Amino acid sequence: MGYLKAYADSRPSLKGRVEIVLTGYRLQDPDAVAANLLAGVPNLVGFSCYTWNLEFVSLVAKRLKKLRPGVQIVIGGPETSWWGENTLKEGTVDYVVKGEGEATFAELLEHLAGRREPSEVRGLVYLRRGRLVANPPRPLIENLDSIPCPYKSGVLRVPADYRGVVVIETLRGCPYACAFCGWSSQGNRVRFFSVARVLETVRGLLEAS
Repeated sequence: MGYLKAYADSRPSLKGRVEIVLTGYRLQDPDAVAANLLAGVPNLVGFSCYTWNLEFVSLVAKRLKKLRPGVQIVIGGPETSWWGENTLKEGTVDYVVKGEGEATFAELLEHLAGRREPSEVRGLVYLRRGRLVANPPRPLIENLDSIPCPYKSGVLRVPADYRGVVVIETLRGCPYACAFCGWSSQGNRVRFFSVARVLETVRGLLEAS
């Protein structure tokens, strides 16, 4: 989520328009989370989906649509790249981001703000008049250093209860081809952030702590 906001904020038309909301879903029920999200009166709510939160995200999305039918919902993340289309048919999700989400999410926001159909947004799947539309896939980001660092940009900060562990991303992709995993079918080959970028991030975190 930090990367999505940092990338969106790097575009002048989107700066400050994306907010990260940490819902603490393990401690709350879907109705409480939905109400918390809608308190900010969003036009679009996005979820990053993983194996462990799929069911909960689905429940929250249904609550959001019930409480405010006009709100649009987009999902992305590792688990949506090969099964996300199924959620569109349920009617609780409006858009599915397949593959890396930074550019796709930012372009979706720009298209919605311009009141245009997102037909030009690569890597996006959605319904149009009841028909499933899958836009062409988006190529992998070759130069990962081109993505703004969420720590350096101030989107993420060392938490007050810092206990010596901060997560940073040094690479993307997987070198394996396990038959049970959807990553293999996505051609998600390994790419690395530069050593200079990683060291700069680490130095900044050490100074901040």
